[in-house]
Amino acid sequence: PQPDDYAAMKGSKNDMTGLMSFYNAKIPGLYFPLMAIIDYRGFRLIAMSILPISRSTICYGSADAGKT
Repeated sequence: PQPDDYAAMKGSKNDMTGLMSFYNAKIPGLYFPLMAIIDYRGFRLIAMSILPISRSTICYGSADAGKT
């Protein structure tokens, strides 16, 4: 792999490691997407579920750019 490919593959591994840290914390009410890393014939793909996010589901941060 090219150096930039290596960095991209390492980044996807770090994403998975971070997600697993949240999962292992077992915090009630903390939800996260399903994620899988797929290595196939020298290619690495990240498959992630789509989350149903709306204004009523955001608990941290702001849904209106900090106006309220």
